[in-house]
Amino acid sequence: MRSDMLIRKRAIVICLITLLLLLGGCFQLTNPSTKQPSRAEALDPFVPVQYYSGEGYTLDGGEVTQPIADENLPEIEEVEKRFFKDKYKTDVIVHNVVGANNAATLYVEAVGEVSFNTFAIIPKDITKEEVVADQIWVEEDQVEQAISGGINSLIYEEEISNLHTFIQEFAERNNLVGFNEKALENVRGTGFSTLWLSYCVYKVWRSLGSQIYF
Repeated sequence: MRSDMLIRKRAIVICLITLLLLLGGCFQLTNPSTKQPSRAEALDPFVPVQYYSGEGYTLDGGEVTQPIADENLPEIEEVEKRFFKDKYKTDVIVHNVVGANNAATLYVEAVGEVSFNTFAIIPKDITKEEVVADQIWVEEDQVEQAISGGINSLIYEEEISNLHTFIQEFAERNNLVGFNEKALENVRGTGFSTLWLSYCVYKVWRSLGSQIYF
């Protein structure tokens, strides 16, 4: 009997330690401050996770193409919305456009009952300093996996809600913080996301598998 109790206690301790390690990036030793950081602090690479909004996020080659993206932002947003509407029958909001190597990556959120975040890539002609609107593309299965994650979040709505509540209560007791909502919108394209977890269905070896991570 004592041996069984000891095993159970050890199992509980191991589970708690594992959860703490998963949430390691969200630790803070003191209560969250209500003070908003200055712009200089916001650009600090070590800005607290609760303040990080995605500002300053860059991709390789972006220093050249970001100005082109900024100049053509209205056209890029229009092309992106039309692309998702025509190919996936989905309305999207464009949250962020990040310059990349001869391209721009667009982070979007689906508008409707099925909620998910994903991204697409639109090429740029550096010599002409313009976007190539008719060649917009997405990574293989990226959008399909994001949509599947959004659909599964509805199918398992109660289970995911319970998990989210458990994590949130645990975080409050241990002074942990989750992702900033703006960061989720601006730099994460991984299916259904909340402040505490992301849910996406991955196509592996022609079979579907799900992964929940923090």
